[in-house]
Amino acid sequence: MQRPFILIDGKVTEREQFTVKEGHQPTNSLFYLKEGEFSLLLDGKKSVIKAGDTVIFNDTQEFIRSVKSKIVFIYIKFKVNENCKFQLPFPTGKVEFKDKARFISSITAYEKALAEEGALAVYKREHLLEDILLQVYEESYPYEIGQGKEFSDITVEKVAKYLDENIAQKFSVKALARVCATNPSTLNFKFRKVTNKSVWEYVSEKRIELAKKLLLTTTYKVGEIAL
Repeated sequence: MQRPFILIDGKVTEREQFTVKEGHQPTNSLFYLKEGEFSLLLDGKKSVIKAGDTVIFNDTQEFIRSVKSKIVFIYIKFKVNENCKFQLPFPTGKVEFKDKARFISSITAYEKALAEEGALAVYKREHLLEDILLQVYEESYPYEIGQGKEFSDITVEKVAKYLDENIAQKFSVKALARVCATNPSTLNFKFRKVTNKSVWEYVSEKRIELAKKLLLTTTYKVGEIAL
């Protein structure tokens, strides 16, 4: 079976300062800081990342970051596998692990596997990345585990649920993509694959349904409903 994530690259590296201080990561990335600290502004939230902390970036989020003291970190680049029959969303920013021992075991084994060569070593790194991201998913979205789904893709379900609860608000596809830590093109691709509609077609359909309900069940004027 296809895996939900594809490992691109991984390494242990050190920086006196980031090469890119402002912008976004070229790929989804996981940073595990072994030494030092850096400041991070991500989605309007400021934080200080210290030794022992983990940060996940997607490839669309804009950030500002600056090294406060020399950092040494494990840097893992990955992408979402569009061919997998299911998707696992992941949060971005600083990640707080509930089962710290499990994560430390996985990331330590991953670092050890970086020194190994050959197909088996690659397989081990892929497996360990998957275990780390599965743990992130399980701890971040516990309400979704084992529950029936209206949609076959959890990313589509997450955004559809958000839209249903906020259908009267203004949206941009870019903002909606942040809800499930993906990018606009991937979100539209998944929506059309699962619902046979683009995101905006889905939004329009839901708003029309709401407008019909308001016309039938309230005394609002047509202009008020349109707003």
